[in-house]
Amino acid sequence: MVIAVVGASGFVGLELVKKLVDSGNQIRVLSRNELYPIKGVTVFRLDLTHEHSDFGDFLDGVDILYNCSGVISDESLMWDLHVTAMERLVQLSRGRVKRWVQLGSVGSYGRFLNGDVTEEFDDHPVGLYEETKTISDNIVKNSDIPYVILRPSNIFGLSMSNQSLFELLRAIRLGVFFHIGRKDSIVNYIWIDDVVSALIKCGVDRSALGNTFNISQSIKTNSMVWSLQKGLGIKGNFLRFPEVFVRRIAQIARMVYKPFPLTESRIDALTGHCVYNSQKIVDILGFEFGKDLEGRFYDFSLDAAQSYEKK
Repeated sequence: MVIAVVGASGFVGLELVKKLVDSGNQIRVLSRNELYPIKGVTVFRLDLTHEHSDFGDFLDGVDILYNCSGVISDESLMWDLHVTAMERLVQLSRGRVKRWVQLGSVGSYGRFLNGDVTEEFDDHPVGLYEETKTISDNIVKNSDIPYVILRPSNIFGLSMSNQSLFELLRAIRLGVFFHIGRKDSIVNYIWIDDVVSALIKCGVDRSALGNTFNISQSIKTNSMVWSLQKGLGIKGNFLRFPEVFVRRIAQIARMVYKPFPLTESRIDALTGHCVYNSQKIVDILGFEFGKDLEGRFYDFSLDAAQSYEKK
């Protein structure tokens, strides 16, 4: 088979290519980097946002195309990459690509603090990233290319660029972490290896076609912190403050110091009771998670602690 990966230099794309390269298939990657870090692949150095880029050789005869492209922090690039470039790439892929597997986000459903969110929910994205990624999903859905859309929650792993979990680890190590609000709050995360395994299943299983799948695991915030503490070798209990009090103090702090790390969205993440239901991918594709989140967070913090020691 010929497998093409768009966004092959990103956090998810790079890990996906690492798994695919040993499959015996022909792997093509789209990357702007002059030196791609993985051997055994055919590298096409093209810019998705450049309207004159010629994608013909990259797309011709592709059995599975994985779109893992995305920009999280630079809003000036989001529309060009997630929408304009995807419209062009989908148009060029017609008659060339047999299956398109799209990496989306549960953020397409909107922001939820409570409830069980399934794939049956309508899209109500909030924020430019979520809005443009949702438009990208719909571009793929409305094409005549057989597709699968995978929507993960917060993806984590040691090589991720998102610093929120690393900042949480630092707060725990320094003893300045504190719990917020009720003890039964829930967080939603998914380990990078599980995302990669789900993407591969979406690429090869015929029953996946035409479906959107959530992929996420949930854990009580208390259990997450305990697992992180255990991996770091830190004992003891942290203080807990009322949610309303913390939100007010954080709001004042951000007025004085704009980069203050405790944002509204992070408070939401630590105090919510929402679950992104992943039963559909289990039922239809027989997907199995590698570990529960307690084990994942323990391994993550243990590896992070070892890297701290090396420094």
